[in-house]
Parts: sequence; C-alpha cells; structure tokens
Amino acid sequence: MADRLLLIGGDADLLRAAGDSFERLEYDLAREATGEGGVEAHHRLRPSVVILELSLPDVEGLEVLERLQPEGAPVIVITGEGDIERTVRAMQLGAETCLTKPVQLQHLAAAAARALEKVRLRRQNALLRARDHVGRVLAEEAKQADTPDQHDDQRGRDLPAHGVAKLGPAVHRDEH
Repeated sequence: MADRLLLIGGDADLLRAAGDSFERLEYDLAREATGEGGVEAHHRLRPSVVILELSLPDVEGLEVLERLQPEGAPVIVITGEGDIERTVRAMQLGAETCLTKPVQLQHLAAAAARALEKVRLRRQNALLRARDHVGRVLAEEAKQADTPDQHDDQRGRDLPAHGVAKLGPAVHRDEH
C-alpha cells in the first residue's frame, strides 16, 4: 500500500504551497478545499495521513476531525495563530499533532514524515503479529499431528485424529 497524504484546507495559498512542497518531496498527494470534499476523498482514497486545516468554507474543521477519527488515519491539524481552545479540542479528539499558522513547510513535512513512520510501524507490527499467530497455529497443529491418539488402525500404526477423519470409516474395517 502506497503512502498517500490527503490535504484538506480552505486557505487556497496554504493548499497550493503545502501541496506543491509535498509533491516536490514525491509524496502521493490529494487536495481538497472543503470539509465535505475531504471526508468523501478520505473514504474513496484511504490516505495514510490527513493534513487538516480547521478553517474550512463549508463545515467546522473539528467536525471533520471527528468524522475522520474512526477511520484510523493520523490527522495533522493546522489551526490559526492563538487558537488555543480549538487546538486543545483537536488534541482531545485524537489529532496526531497541531501546527499553527503561518505553518513552516519544513515543520509540516517533518510532522507528516513522523506520522507516516508511525503508520508504517503499525503495519509492520500487525504483519509480524499475524505471522507469529500463524506460526503458533501451525506449530500446534504439527504437535497434535505428532501425538498418538485413540485411533489406531488394525496394523498397530498410530494415525492422527484429523487423518482418521479424512480417511473415513474404511480405515477401521478389519480386512482379514
């Protein structure tokens, strides 16, 4: 899965400058100028990280954050300078980090890189846990297959229980 950023912002200059900066850094980037467009794009594109400016022309940015949180992608929030109340609320709602305007593009890029690294680590962790689980299941099955059980055929050989089930009743017939 490629790492994709979704940039949602009502400030056309910020959207253009940040978007151009991320494209120069060779990120796969989608841009949306409205909150509703951003939510729809999020559902359609499933980005790895969302960058959300709270000042949007159609809906409150905190509402967009609340709607995106259950989807699981980290959200980097951009707030207006001195907007402490909304910054605190964004953090309470689960924002990955908050940056204030005017945003330095290097800081935004660093925040996105950190969020993407966390996403990669979560994916790697999930993969390793799945491999570990499969390994334990296979080891348990192998252990059970090596353990003799009550199903012996007439020649004295031990058959694992799942082998008996696969072979069916013919295994138990006495053919003397």
